[in-house]
Amino acid sequence: MKFRCEREILATALATAGRGATNSTGTSPVLSGVRLDVADDILTITGTDLELTIKVSVPVGMEEPGSTVIPARLTADIVKSLPAGSVDVELTSDNVSISAQRSQFAVRPMAVADFPSIGAPS
Repeated sequence: MKFRCEREILATALATAGRGATNSTGTSPVLSGVRLDVADDILTITGTDLELTIKVSVPVGMEEPGSTVIPARLTADIVKSLPAGSVDVELTSDNVSISAQRSQFAVRPMAVADFPSIGAPS
């Protein structure tokens, strides 16, 4: 997974979807994360606490499709701290790289398979 997005768009999308993620102890750690799915130049970010699910889709410059789950609050804080402009996000074998200009961060992803399957509303 590899894509580029404007910082303001990505920060807003992460903050919105992150409201669905839980920070409660005693729950599955993956619920503190947001799922990122990139396909067809669209990034879909999903956060859930199993009662409330929030999905946000934004246009991105996609280089490689893919999916990952990353810590919601940490990632939102990182993106907000970056300078204005384009942000590059790339999933490597052991981390998710988030970079803009001279700033670079690495976040450890969680297993996509552990993230709850969220169906379409009925």
